[in-house]
Order: sequence, then structure tokens, then C-alpha cells
Amino acid sequence: MKNLFLIVGLLACTMLILSVSGPVILGLSHLYQSITFSESKVEKEVLNYLEKKYGREFIVHSIDYKLGIDRSSINVSPTDELTDKFKVVYFGDNYRDKEIRDDYMSLTWKKEADPLIRSIFNKYFSTLDVHMEYNLLLTDIWLENTYNDLTLSFPQTLKIRPDIFFTTVKLHMLNNTNEAQISDAVLLFTKELQQLSINPEISIYIYDEYYFENYSTLQSEIQKVESGFSILHSDKIVTKCYLRDDELKSTKNILACLKGE
Repeated sequence: MKNLFLIVGLLACTMLILSVSGPVILGLSHLYQSITFSESKVEKEVLNYLEKKYGREFIVHSIDYKLGIDRSSINVSPTDELTDKFKVVYFGDNYRDKEIRDDYMSLTWKKEADPLIRSIFNKYFSTLDVHMEYNLLLTDIWLENTYNDLTLSFPQTLKIRPDIFFTTVKLHMLNNTNEAQISDAVLLFTKELQQLSINPEISIYIYDEYYFENYSTLQSEIQKVESGFSILHSDKIVTKCYLRDDELKSTKNILACLKGE
């Protein structure tokens, strides 16, 4: 019986020591990281990395250090384009593979792609009362990070890495539009984007004309809101649908979407 009490006592002491020492060790680790972290060092390394990689000067706006994981999130922009802010992630010494990842090319590609995507849209929708919003996205922006070494232009990148781009498109219109013409335009717009290896996902929002004097009024209201117009005015939507992949290869599917079927 004495041996049993002794064993139980030893187990209790061990558990108590572990429960106390765990937070202490973690706290000491955090304290060490906070002491050894140098914002000026991170800023210097990030700027050197970016200037060497892109051959231009940058400025750091802010550094957000994540205590406990030894990682910093940095907001940066070129010195001559201060509004073009992008994200840099700095992995510190405690990571197995210390590295720096940046999102500058994502920003650059979006700027280069904008006139191309809008010109394709205008080719098929210029005579139709349809307002487009879109966002060019990358499939593995921080996960696999397979494009971090790419510094090519958007057209060049499309040729060698057609797997990383897709776009989400929102089309806004009133319920007095010609559905057949809209369907044909969506089909042709989609085909041309896909030929460029830009796969679109299209959301269509059709609003009740009762609430808007005309299309110009609808467009003006959309442009006043930075994002989320369809959410703010969901009560005025008579039809909304979502199309992707094979659904965009048939006018039958697109027409069914426009009709709310």
C-alpha cells in the first residue's frame, strides 16, 4: 500500500512540475524572441532583398512581428509609387529555412492584366448595359509559394506558368437587358480569357429596374461603393447566380442562370 501511495505521489509531483514548467519554458522562449527581435534588422534585410531582386528602391510602412512564431508581416511600397502597397513575410532565425516571401509581383501582374481584361470585356459588352467588377487571383499565393522567384511580366508569366492565375468576375445589370445577347457575350468573354489561361468564375447579379432609374444610375451607385454592393442591395436583386468551369461553356447553362433556373 505504501508503494502505491509513493507511486501516486510521484506521478502527481511529475504532473505538477510539467504543468508549471510548460508555460515557464514557453514564456522564456517568447521573452528570448522579443529581446532578440530587431525591427531595424528586419527592415534592412527586407529592403536589401527587394532592391536586389527588383532593381528599384522600396520603403517599409509597417512591421507586424508575430511573437511566438518568429515571423514578421511587413507592408512595403516602391518609393516612387507609395500607394502601391504590398506584403512581405519575413521568417526569422527560429525557422528551419529562414526566408523572405513577397507579393510584389502579384500587385504588378494585376496592374498589367487590368487593361487586357477590360479590353476583352469591352469587346463583347460595349453595347450592353453591364457593369463588371473583377479580381485577378493566384492559386497558391502563400502556401506553396511556387512563384516567389518569378519576376517576369504578366504576359510572359502566363506562358510559362498558366496554372497560377484565375479571376473572379461580377456582372451587374438590370432586369430589362436582352438575355440572349448577354449569354453570347458571357460565352465569348469566357472563351477568350480561357485561351489566355485565365479561368474565370462569374457571378451574375440582376437588379429590379423599379429601384433604379436606368442603367447609368445603377452603375453610378455601384461605383460609389468600394465593395459589397450586391450585399448592401440584396433586397433589390431579382436573380443571382454563379458560373464556373463547364457551366461557362454552354449558352444553355448561361441562359438558365440569367433566367434564375
